[in-house]
Amino acid sequence: MTRHIDLIVTRHSALVDYLREIGVADAETPVKAHVEADDIRGRHVCGVLPLHLAAEAASVTEIPLALAPEDRGQELSIDRIREIAGAPRTYFVRGTTTTDGRVFTRDEAADLARLILKWEAATAAWRRLLQNSSSAEEFMRLAARHPDDMELD
Repeated sequence: MTRHIDLIVTRHSALVDYLREIGVADAETPVKAHVEADDIRGRHVCGVLPLHLAAEAASVTEIPLALAPEDRGQELSIDRIREIAGAPRTYFVRGTTTTDGRVFTRDEAADLARLILKWEAATAAWRRLLQNSSSAEEFMRLAARHPDDMELD
């Protein structure tokens, strides 16, 4: 079951009607054509967002559309959307930023932790490399996680 949406981000009115029709949104759900990070931070959003914005949202739901070449660049009717819409898909996008401003995804951080774990003095290397203050216990929990098993904060 898809969670109820706090905000819709789209320029397409028929898509908004479709989201309401399938119960993902209601008449009270705000709609914006364009957003900034402050508009979506911590909210459950439906729309197509660049990753740096998606990481600000609590979740991002999309309606995958099987667009034919002739659909591209056209304003679609709700009937056409019904024909080509897939089931709603919700994503949780997270990023990790080191103290020097580099960005790692959680999966990349877990992969790196597993590689570092193979070295002697793994915890010290982890701390030096990422310039962070994670404890040995936090490092071991991260290294032991499989990306599909990670809890989202």
